[in-house]
Amino acid sequence: MTAMTKEQLEVTILLDVVRSFADLKQSTARRALIIKYKNQPASVAINDLVSHNIIYRKNTNVATTDEEYLPSAAAFELCGDNRLREQAKHASTIVLTTLQNMFIGEQKKEGFNFQDLKRHVEYVYTNQSFDDETLKLGLYLARDLGALMGHRLIQPDETEVEWFQISESAANMPNPENVWDRFMTGFKPSSVMVEEPEASSEAQWEQIKRLGGGGQSDVFLVRSPARVTQRAACLRTIWAALDQDKSADFADAMWSYSRPDSLSELGAMKVFKIRDEGGEQQALDRLKQEFRILRENRPGLPKLLD
Repeated sequence: MTAMTKEQLEVTILLDVVRSFADLKQSTARRALIIKYKNQPASVAINDLVSHNIIYRKNTNVATTDEEYLPSAAAFELCGDNRLREQAKHASTIVLTTLQNMFIGEQKKEGFNFQDLKRHVEYVYTNQSFDDETLKLGLYLARDLGALMGHRLIQPDETEVEWFQISESAANMPNPENVWDRFMTGFKPSSVMVEEPEASSEAQWEQIKRLGGGGQSDVFLVRSPARVTQRAACLRTIWAALDQDKSADFADAMWSYSRPDSLSELGAMKVFKIRDEGGEQQALDRLKQEFRILRENRPGLPKLLD
């Protein structure tokens, strides 16, 4: 086998773990990976993926050589297979949208099961139907995306969520369709997958709510890319702290994630409307004129952030 870089090996191992789970509903044995990638730094790659919560140990009470692994949501993002990534994103969007409606519309202190989810999916998506495998995948991934409470709640075979409670954060998602992309902002396909949060060219301004609008444009309150990346890192820390029983790390990450955004972390995004044929150039000229004026930093005018 041709020697691979550490980064290439990590992505290849991720693909094995994700495919085994998505196609066969099975975990992947460490021994099988070591044998498959003999004479490669497979042990180091696996340990990095586990330590960064990209893959999970199926059972923490076994010897290292007997470990088996399951994928996190980030594993689907980073495995290099666009089909699997889109499948996971689609499934999670359906389930997150449904969980949000369940939290608002029905209170169950004892928790929900898969049949409850199916019933609500049929209510939310009245003109569509989804197979059980799609919904089970979305529910499995919802834990990583912050919509379920507590530890990973799964069946004895550890590939499906059997019983769950919905997190309050599910009700606060401004747009479930954007949750996947927001969460994945901080993940990169390299051995250094979790760095200190900083502004990233991959991060986008996150819409929080619509402030108003008129005939020319709509204006939205938005969260800065740096804060979006920071909150994504907080979520990863929270999941890691839960798995490792680190209460201090959990408390710090929870506070950092949920604290009010500072003024420096917020902005107003103006989205221009182009209503009729021939209006594009007019809107573009208007936009350029606004940029020109805002760059002058005149007193009393908004500061141009991006």
